[in-house]
Amino acid sequence: MPAGRTAAAAAAVALAALCCPSPAGAVGALSVRFDLATGRVGGLQLGVAKEAQVLARFGKPKSVTHDLGGVATDSRRLMYRCGSGCTLAAELDGADTLQLVWAYLRKATTRKQIRTSAGTYLGLSQASAERREKRRMRPGCVMQMSRTVGDVRLEVGAQPGYVDSIVMATSKAYVLC
Repeated sequence: MPAGRTAAAAAAVALAALCCPSPAGAVGALSVRFDLATGRVGGLQLGVAKEAQVLARFGKPKSVTHDLGGVATDSRRLMYRCGSGCTLAAELDGADTLQLVWAYLRKATTRKQIRTSAGTYLGLSQASAERREKRRMRPGCVMQMSRTVGDVRLEVGAQPGYVDSIVMATSKAYVLC
C-alpha cells in the first residue's frame, strides 16, 4: 500500500477514536455475565454498586432516562449498545445504587458475550436455554423462566423461539414480567 494511503488510513482510525471512543454507549466488546449465585452482573454487585462503578465498567451511556417510576421516583436508566440490535440497560435508584441490569435484542441476532452463569446467551434457542438453565419457559408477557436467590431475581425471556432478554434485579427494582 502506498505511504499516502497508509497515512490516510492511520489518520482516519485516529479520528474515529477521537470522535467515537469505545465504549461510549457501546459494550459490544465487553463480556457481561449475569451470575445469580453472587448477585453480580458484569462484576458489579446489585444493590451495592454505585453509578461511578457502573460508568467505570461500561463507560459513557448512549442515553439516560430519568424518573422511571419502577425502581424509585428519582431513578435513572443508563442505556448502552451491546451490538447490532442489542441494548443493555443499567437502572440506578435515587441513592445512585445499581438495582437492575437488563439486556435485550430488538432483532434476531446472537450476543454470546452477554450470558448467564449457566451459559445461556442472547440469541440462543429457547430449547437450549431451557437445558442450560434446567428450567422450562412459561407463558407470561413473553415466554420466560425465572429464579430467585436471596434478594436477587434472574429472568430469561424468549420470543419466537430464541432468548431475547436477560434481566437481573434486586427486590427493590420493578421488573416488567
